[in-house]
Amino acid sequence: MLNNDRELDMLVAIVAQDKGSKVLAVAREVGVQGGTILHGVGTASRTIFDYLGLNDKKKALILIVGERDLIIRAAEHISEKMEFNKPNHGIAYIENVLNIYGSHFSNGEGEERGEGEIMYNAIYTIVERGKADDVIEAAEKAGSKGGTVINARGAGTHETQKVFNMVIEPEKEIVLVISEVDRTRAIVDAIREKVKIEEPGNGILYVTDVRETYGMAK
Repeated sequence: MLNNDRELDMLVAIVAQDKGSKVLAVAREVGVQGGTILHGVGTASRTIFDYLGLNDKKKALILIVGERDLIIRAAEHISEKMEFNKPNHGIAYIENVLNIYGSHFSNGEGEERGEGEIMYNAIYTIVERGKADDVIEAAEKAGSKGGTVINARGAGTHETQKVFNMVIEPEKEIVLVISEVDRTRAIVDAIREKVKIEEPGNGILYVTDVRETYGMAK
């Protein structure tokens, strides 16, 4: 069980769809108890999949939450074993869980936890099914190199899925865009305008800081 008094991070690994279970198996070698595997479909060009090290557009996203030291060990171990330093093998990044769960955890001094300069943000947009293309189009026009669409039903067999402590119904889609920090504001503003995110029922958008990255070329 996680101790909420400790610093918690989330590791997100993105690999070819058939490698998701292997990532979890590798993570368990350093003490990780478990994680969540989601299935996503990439929407970017061939160029961006080379950049991400993922030419296969069918991808698995593996989410692992744990105490900070464990998550860093797991990320380094996964990166080494899965050879994220090689093209087309995958990427991983670490986020501050406090930025994701909000009031579910005490904020404490979470804003001061970063030990290095933040180079990337993760932009999550949750919209009605069929609207993901609008999100991707807006993001790319504002400078994004692409994104990943996660269908809630693809995450499991239940009628609803719980992702980042939020219940995502089957008719929803999650769009994940990894953005360089200096492009984030323009991308967020473009998405907000395109899908009218502030209007009731149109969706949710939030941004997290990416603390460390593995296998992500500049």
